[in-house]
Amino acid sequence: MSADIGNRIYRVIDDARAEMFQRAEQAQLTFLAFELAAQELTSPNATQTKTISFPVGLRPDKTTIPTERIYTREDLLTQYRLLAVHQLAVNGLSQLVIHVESMLEDLLRVIVLKFPKKIGTKKQIALHIVLESASIDDIHQRAVDSLLNEISYESPHDFAKTFETITGVNLLECPAFHRYIEGKASRDIFMHNRGIANPTYRRKAGSHARVPVGSTIPCDVQYFLECYEASLQLTEWLETEFHSIFPSTDFEARKTAQMEMSLPQPTETAPPPLVEPIKKMIKKKRKTPSSSDA
Repeated sequence: MSADIGNRIYRVIDDARAEMFQRAEQAQLTFLAFELAAQELTSPNATQTKTISFPVGLRPDKTTIPTERIYTREDLLTQYRLLAVHQLAVNGLSQLVIHVESMLEDLLRVIVLKFPKKIGTKKQIALHIVLESASIDDIHQRAVDSLLNEISYESPHDFAKTFETITGVNLLECPAFHRYIEGKASRDIFMHNRGIANPTYRRKAGSHARVPVGSTIPCDVQYFLECYEASLQLTEWLETEFHSIFPSTDFEARKTAQMEMSLPQPTETAPPPLVEPIKKMIKKKRKTPSSSDA
């Protein structure tokens, strides 16, 4: 039983990490697309202006209402820089927060569904939910959904305490989680306060707050990468912590495979990349002189 729930927990974390990898890859591809567009604008054959068509709305029949705008080369370069450096990072940050939030909620769901008593005896369920449910399992599932919905509105510190009560894992002991909290607070400010830090941001971010109240919160590609790295470190920390409570055979198998891949291989079977070119170079130097060289 322990291995079964351990493997389910491991898969939740591993799937979240895979989604983070995918978002980072997509962000990189988007950045390269903007870079190629900028290179085209700065090429010797580029025109000084460019006419671009885009929709400004929809008609009642669902067809688009198009419009055109003439951009100067400098205007477009400014827009591309803003999109590639700032907006791309803000969007990427938002996606990271969504993945981490979903991962933490899914971990709670796995454990509470396995151990229903974790919900607690004080949890009340509306009568209409009981009457509308088709089975005890359905009532249980809806009770878990209600619990997770309540927890999602808690402050980061209170959420971590609830998480520890249910799972036995103290998120506040993980340095990467505190960096994630600041990233989540930044995301919230970009969504709800146009990127201007307020007292709520300072309270949530704590000692990791990057700017004072009233200042614009910086968000560029470098910051996105820092948040991305913190999110990955959080998944690795969670794997280890949960494995100590709910051992996972899948986690152990991955660790074993990684160790085998990192072992050095004999040079006879797998020569380093530079060995063969060096051998060829030595052979050329040792060639006997031709008759014309004599």
